[in-house]
Amino acid sequence: RIDYLDCHMGVGCNEQLMKVIIKLADELCVPIPERDWMGTIDFWEAYDGDVTYNIRKLVKKLDSLEPGTYRLVLHPTVDNEESRAVDNYFGEKDAKAGQNDLNMLLSEELKAAIERNNIELISFRDLWDYDKCQMHISDN
Repeated sequence: RIDYLDCHMGVGCNEQLMKVIIKLADELCVPIPERDWMGTIDFWEAYDGDVTYNIRKLVKKLDSLEPGTYRLVLHPTVDNEESRAVDNYFGEKDAKAGQNDLNMLLSEELKAAIERNNIELISFRDLWDYDKCQMHISDN
């Protein structure tokens, strides 16, 4: 099952393509998160470079969150020949950044922060009612 459609990093969000994406999303009964980000709050700005710095920064963010539904968009990947070949312009840079994201997500420090702060990890499937083609109605 397709969870959602997106216009990855804004590429498909131009007016003409967006009409097609909206029509397809309606037919498939899936959300398009970029339209309103499904009520989530963005809280992370990725930084390329030192994974230790990124881990410390993300843990500090997690430790300071107020109750709510937050969104973390990353592009974890393994930095290898295949991932570098996906994009001949940003290939090596994106592959290294993706490896950085993956290392950060797998870090013990991040796991500890998630547990310490009682953070529940969810996906778009937890926010979208695929039977009614709409956001889940909160009981709160």
